[in-house]
Amino acid sequence: MRPLLREWSAAIPNELDFAKESSNMQRVQANFRNWRRRSNLESDIKVDVAFAQVEEEFVSEKVLVMSYVDGFKVDDQEELNRHDVDAEDTVLQITRSLALQIFNHGFFNGDPHPGNLMVDRGSKRPVLLDFGIVKELDEEAR
Repeated sequence: MRPLLREWSAAIPNELDFAKESSNMQRVQANFRNWRRRSNLESDIKVDVAFAQVEEEFVSEKVLVMSYVDGFKVDDQEELNRHDVDAEDTVLQITRSLALQIFNHGFFNGDPHPGNLMVDRGSKRPVLLDFGIVKELDEEAR
């Protein structure tokens, strides 16, 4: 079996288990909270992203309910312009968040494409969605 197909085949069961996705999302959020507490935000690189909040009482293997985020697709240029969103900074924040997940936390979103990213209309912050496919790296691999 080809490596890409093998990887995808192994990931699909987790992508379809919403209880697992909820757990993954909460772990990534906790990693960010812990990192923010430990970092000196005056001197550290800014990583400014948001997450929808999991509504745990409504989560099962087949259902995942999250808080509503009033936003739009990260690649919707018309909406980015309408809301005066700095597209370059948005990409920078998403890139930094992925680098932090990979190189610092070692637990990261394995499927970061425009369908899994949005921009919050109010805060203009990128919102990370869909943690069904995640990857984990040990210290040596990071």
